Amino acid sequence: MGLSESDAGNVVIHHPVILSLNVQNTLVPRLKVWESLFGSREILLRNLRSCNRFMSTSIENVVRPNLNFLRDECGIPEHRVSLAIQKHPSFITQNPDTLRALVDRADGIGIPRESGMFLWILFVLHGVSKEKFEAQVKLMNSFGLSNSDFITAVKKHPTFLKISPESLQGKMEFLVKDVGIAPLDIAYHSKILGFSLEKRLIPRFRVMEILKSEGLWKPTSKLHVFFSSSAPKFLQKYVLPYKDKLPKLLEAM
Repeated sequence: MGLSESDAGNVVIHHPVILSLNVQNTLVPRLKVWESLFGSREILLRNLRSCNRFMSTSIENVVRPNLNFLRDECGIPEHRVSLAIQKHPSFITQNPDTLRALVDRADGIGIPRESGMFLWILFVLHGVSKEKFEAQVKLMNSFGLSNSDFITAVKKHPTFLKISPESLQGKMEFLVKDVGIAPLDIAYHSKILGFSLEKRLIPRFRVMEILKSEGLWKPTSKLHVFFSSSAPKFLQKYVLPYKDKLPKLLEAM
């Protein structure tokens, strides 16, 4: 398969079940299935070298039923699932009953199964327990957002659900109290919750404060765009035009 001797040793360490599998009847067919699911041998080998213990999962009792369920009852074709599991194969190796419960949770959020976002929501919820989800709902409620507002935020950018409640609270407090963004605006532009407080939000806020102090801040500027712009666009619009007059802008970054 193209593995060096040391790589083969590491694969066995990460997937010791391989030693108990019949080579021709089980191991080779299972490897072929995973190679097909990942889309290439290169991606298969990369996952074999990692600690993703997918090789111990039954194809017939777990993987295939999960794929069939996602295809037949959720309308998600296998090629889309393949893209989702290339880095996290555990999504498709979970117990079929657990996957069905996950789909029920996504249904409860109100994402249509035919939506292109449905698989994304499933993938995110796979790493977010019910307890953590409920803790985040209560946290957002404390900022005056309704459950419906919270669901809006999830639909806009579900990956913020992966943030710890402590980190989420810190970002909400900063954005609401220091920056002055209305909680409802955050819900409708929840992408900004995914940015690092220390590396993105605070440095850009310092830039905004400097521009305000010099009378260069435009009140019409949309704050969610200000924080969400890519680094090159941000520099081009908010920093470089004033770099000679205000060299401290670059220092603030």
